Amino acid sequence: MSLQQAETYRVNEDYTKAIVLAKKNIQSLLQQKKWLDAVKFLTILNNTYGNMDDFKQAIKYEDEAMKIALKSKDATAIAYAYLAKAYTQYSIGKPDEAVRNCNLALNRLGDRPEHYLLAKIYMLLYGVHSNWNHVKETNAFALKALENAKLTTDYNLISNCYFAVSVANDFNYNIAKTAQNLDKIVAPLNAIIALQQEHKAKVSNKILAMAYTNKANYYFKYFSLNDLNARKLAIENAEKVLETVQSVKYNQELIASSYGLMSEYALRDGNRQQAEVYLINAYNTMHNQEKVYNYTMLNVLGALVNLYEKNGNYKEAFKCQKEGTEYNQELFNQEQIKNAQKLEIQFDTEKKNSAIKLLEEKSVSHKKQKYLFTGLITVTLLGGFFMFRSYNFRLKYSLERQKK
Repeated sequence: MSLQQAETYRVNEDYTKAIVLAKKNIQSLLQQKKWLDAVKFLTILNNTYGNMDDFKQAIKYEDEAMKIALKSKDATAIAYAYLAKAYTQYSIGKPDEAVRNCNLALNRLGDRPEHYLLAKIYMLLYGVHSNWNHVKETNAFALKALENAKLTTDYNLISNCYFAVSVANDFNYNIAKTAQNLDKIVAPLNAIIALQQEHKAKVSNKILAMAYTNKANYYFKYFSLNDLNARKLAIENAEKVLETVQSVKYNQELIASSYGLMSEYALRDGNRQQAEVYLINAYNTMHNQEKVYNYTMLNVLGALVNLYEKNGNYKEAFKCQKEGTEYNQELFNQEQIKNAQKLEIQFDTEKKNSAIKLLEEKSVSHKKQKYLFTGLITVTLLGGFFMFRSYNFRLKYSLERQKK
């Protein structure tokens, strides 16, 4: 239960609680020599620090997970450790390595019915291939992830897999724009909402709000301006987001997204005043929070600039433009720092892998030399045996003993 709680904290971006709970359990589990469970918590720590862009800590716990897993000789524990390595590689922008480690995890598992772990592995593979726009693989891994997740009791995981299937179906619709494919985009989102209604608190409010957000965007994006029912459903879902996120930590992006959608409908109606109200609400939500999501803030400020320009309010447009420039610079600085950290981690990882490869090559070379040396001795003994076959039986017997 603690494992699922720690993962729930991570999903909800309550990283401090996730870390405290995981570390507390790891210490106890190591004392009890429960290696597999310890590795599971270490994987959560690795993933949590990766989400926080603290790549050095992520690697620290990845290494610890592998060390304990190898010591335990438990195939499932080793598979979890490979998943931790895959998470790190994905976080630092090495998707090929992430895929390689996912495959190593799958190889370790073999036919073991570790459905939770399999769902996690397939979700990561889905993430990589969706970024690569590999439609076939995106569909396959999303469905495999969902198939395995449904065999667990982690309803947040099941919900995330439904999101993956929805994205895969969005890919399919962009290839073949049929009504059937369009319906398949929203069906998994409805499944998430139904799951929450059935299991209540076992599906986090953040995930529920994300489902409503995606539904609102679905009706906004794929239906015509004249479709009044789609408009009604889009606004209804946006309003449900605002109701749901009140208890969600770091909810600014979801709130801003809902107000942004409402402002777009107001603009379509020619109601610029109402559109401004919605955008100001989005701006205040973003600005008044401890943690500002710069990408979302830039979108809000950009929308305000466009609106003020249309209204001829160039003073406010310039003010928002200036603030947007400042946020853009801050975002650029953050990305530079993050990229520098990623490069450093990539360099350290490659250096470590090169050192391991060198040691392995030396080990192989040493074995080859050993075999060669043994072979030379054997040849010498054989040669001696045949060259001096006229020696007496005792010498011949002695040489034969050495050969054996």
